Amino acid sequence: MPQANLVIYTPAGLVEQHVLPYQDQAFIIAREDRIVRVQALQPSVTLSVEARASGVMLRSNGLRYELPLMGDDTLHVRTGSGDDRVYVATAVANQVVVETGDGDDLLQVEGVATADSAAIGRVIVDAGPGNDLIETTRLQQVEIDAGAGNDTVHSGATYAFIYAGEGEDTVKVVEGRAVIEALDGHNRLTTGMLDDRLYGDARAITPEGGFTAPVLHDLAQTSLPADYLKTFLVQGEAHYIEKVNRQLNLLRASPTASVLLHDLVANDARVVISSINALDNAFADYDPGQGDPTIRNGKRGARALNCRIGYNPLAQRPDTPSLVMLYHELCHVWNFVTGSVTDEPERQAVGLEAGPQGFDYDDDPATPPDTSNPFPFNENALRFELGLPARQTYP
Repeated sequence: MPQANLVIYTPAGLVEQHVLPYQDQAFIIAREDRIVRVQALQPSVTLSVEARASGVMLRSNGLRYELPLMGDDTLHVRTGSGDDRVYVATAVANQVVVETGDGDDLLQVEGVATADSAAIGRVIVDAGPGNDLIETTRLQQVEIDAGAGNDTVHSGATYAFIYAGEGEDTVKVVEGRAVIEALDGHNRLTTGMLDDRLYGDARAITPEGGFTAPVLHDLAQTSLPADYLKTFLVQGEAHYIEKVNRQLNLLRASPTASVLLHDLVANDARVVISSINALDNAFADYDPGQGDPTIRNGKRGARALNCRIGYNPLAQRPDTPSLVMLYHELCHVWNFVTGSVTDEPERQAVGLEAGPQGFDYDDDPATPPDTSNPFPFNENALRFELGLPARQTYP
């Protein structure tokens, strides 16, 4: 007989035991591929979520749901349309993803301090369209996509990546450091005392109290130009397409990543980006019918111009926001397109030594060969720009 892995406590004092997947009128709860998924079925839900070493506890409408959180499981909570009220407390290092869909939502996410750390938890929030209020405190790492609408974001995390989205937004960095995308709408920003970065249109940013003159990478164009849309074809649902195109546009504002993107456009590459379910990984490959882009005997391989990336913008890893994961795959694509893949392509994309034999990536005999992808065509180059620690090993 299957072992019960969900316990429900009712207002009447009853205790029910169930096997996953489970569905009632309020939720679908399932576990698949190291992801615990909680889907709310009713609009305008009020939900409390607590993630602890002992497991996950959900509270809604007088019911309490408890289930174990195994190893490095990711907790993925989704609500539907309507004005949701979601509170999340995490005392574990496991990744937590919260999507709230359309509506004027209130999201409060906090890390529960432990004896070892005052900040804990890796969280991604996608609030969707609507006038949302998002507050985070005592988190180690957070990504917030406020979505379209007039949103208010208060960030309290060691490291935060905030996408303000369209609308009249107010963003305040309460503690920690932050990278803020403010390419659309008008944004009132209060940055913190640390080394924050802004990507956006300077004319549409109003500094407020505490604004400490962070680094600003200015870009007035809020959407990708036609030649970029020809090179980068994002496929999937409308929200996915909008989200990834916005990240590509942010990379176009980056002094580091813009060089790589421009090179792919100039080489007439075709990069199809499509959604995958993984919340901790991504991949890149090429059409093998174009030949092998691997370097042989010091000579470039075939130039594989038709490439593909599988990517989920809700993915992240420790010290690795989703944008860095996307750029890592674009570094692979650059090697495919330029016929410069080594025998250690992952180390090459990171920017680590990828074999003792160097290669003349710039086709300039006057410059010494490189033993890995040169700056800015590697992950560590973007990490440096974003204020993230360099990746020293792979894997």
